[in-house]
Amino acid sequence: MRQLTRFVGATCAVVLGLLWTAAGVYGAETVPNDRRLPPEVVAYLDVRDVNQLKEKWHKTLLGQLLQEEELKAFWKELERPLADLSGQVESELGLPLKALLAVPQGEITIAVIQPPGRKLNVVALLNYGTQKETVQKLLERAEEALKDQDATRSEQEVEGTTITVYAQPADDDDRASESGSTVAWFLKDTTLAVGSGVEGLKSILTRWDGKQARVLAENEVYSYIMEKCGDGKSGAQPPISWYVDPIGLIKGVIASAGGVSPQTAMMMSFIPALGLDKLKAVGGTLDLATEEFDTITRTLVYVESPTSGVLKLFSFPATTQAPPKWVTADANTYFAINWDVASAYDAAGALYDMFAGPGALERLVDELARSNEGPKVHIKKDLIDQLTGSIQVAALPPAAESDDDEEAATDRYIFALGTKDEAALTKTLTAVSKTPGFPGEAREFQGTTLYEIPTPTGAAALAISRGHLLITTDVTLLESVLRSGNEQDALVDSDAYKRISKVFPAQTSSIGFQRSDAQIKGIYEALRSGQADQFLSDVEIDFSKLPAFEVIEPYLTPSGSYMVPDERGMFMMSFSLKGKANGK
Repeated sequence: MRQLTRFVGATCAVVLGLLWTAAGVYGAETVPNDRRLPPEVVAYLDVRDVNQLKEKWHKTLLGQLLQEEELKAFWKELERPLADLSGQVESELGLPLKALLAVPQGEITIAVIQPPGRKLNVVALLNYGTQKETVQKLLERAEEALKDQDATRSEQEVEGTTITVYAQPADDDDRASESGSTVAWFLKDTTLAVGSGVEGLKSILTRWDGKQARVLAENEVYSYIMEKCGDGKSGAQPPISWYVDPIGLIKGVIASAGGVSPQTAMMMSFIPALGLDKLKAVGGTLDLATEEFDTITRTLVYVESPTSGVLKLFSFPATTQAPPKWVTADANTYFAINWDVASAYDAAGALYDMFAGPGALERLVDELARSNEGPKVHIKKDLIDQLTGSIQVAALPPAAESDDDEEAATDRYIFALGTKDEAALTKTLTAVSKTPGFPGEAREFQGTTLYEIPTPTGAAALAISRGHLLITTDVTLLESVLRSGNEQDALVDSDAYKRISKVFPAQTSSIGFQRSDAQIKGIYEALRSGQADQFLSDVEIDFSKLPAFEVIEPYLTPSGSYMVPDERGMFMMSFSLKGKANGK
């Protein structure tokens, strides 16, 4: 009995020891790549965990759609093209496509690093888990190809890890690893790292344990964007994240191209003058199958205050926004944005004056207003000052009578610009309409002057009414909006819009609503009916095997978006809600 007890105790000790060791190894392998990358990253795309992403994807409506029973006949149509593709891949790489797709096991990252005083380095990090044998076969194939190109092989030891380097000799430079044709890589733990230069890989290896202070994750701009674009409820990092420092990237590309020409140097000197140096970065995240959303993307444009130059053109204050009653419930798309047009005009004037001299734009506008060849309209006083900055766009289905007309069977758009003084703007439009060459013809409709403009597919139109300058791509749509006693259901009262609008903050810079089923239906039916065959002559797939659109329609739910000011720029969110359109 005592021996049995000792045996059990020893076994438990071994098991616990193995679990402890495994936990230690796992912990080392789960250091996120943004803690291994240096802070000088100017572009970054990361999939935190491929397996997690796959799991979440299958829970989305689109992931569920791919398992739809009535799609099985169509999936069989794809078996042959996929087999051909797998054969081509195996011929080139010596491995079937299925084996390659099984390689990613954890985090995947692609980043562009600007090492101080060096050329841009593009690096890729891939966690391959248990697929080391496949990775080694791929590297062997890569080495064979590089040797065939007469690339020079060398090795460097960094932090106990061997970096393999293949490079074409650089002109007048013995440091072949710094030439533009360098390919380098290393294997460490269960990660393959590949780079276009050695410096980027070195910077990663020196931060491998994730304990360094100078890492991307500690970059103030990057960390702020990731915090704002993370899942605030669960605290979990979304599976896909990205980040771009546009000005840093441009500077890096120019520096990597070699000598800077006088023209390039002049262009770079304008960046601060135009205020573009205040644009620090743009980044965001993508998440799937969350507690509330089917899909959700969050984006933040990080701008340092105070803004100046070009960036002042893009000022979008938050306000209360909703579709007006004349946007009907059958609208496929609705978008509204609140633009500070006065600030934008002043910014445009400052930029123009920068090149043409102080007061140049004001003099130009005054001269145009006095010209006998024009409508004598003052752009600032008679147009800009009469606009509120509210801009709305709606897309509605074709009129019922045009369903048989292939050219006319497209969405009809209406653009609405908010007005401060209808009478003043009407006077301006009347003056413009009397200018020789004005393409529209005026007529009265429901007590409003409507200007009809012929187009190749019918007639566009514009009018001032309901507190807006209204412009439509179809005259019948404008007539419908202007018609008194319009009793059609409004989008703002529809169940679909109400579900989406519940996510919107009380005040926003912009809001958006889209019916994905309406956007996809035309393309889907064209594929299914054979109307798109002329564009797919090289594709040997029988799209007639696709089921009726009604089968996939429940999986295509409405989506929404909004934008709000942030203390460090502008935050944007796009989303679709959980649940099928038919509620099942």
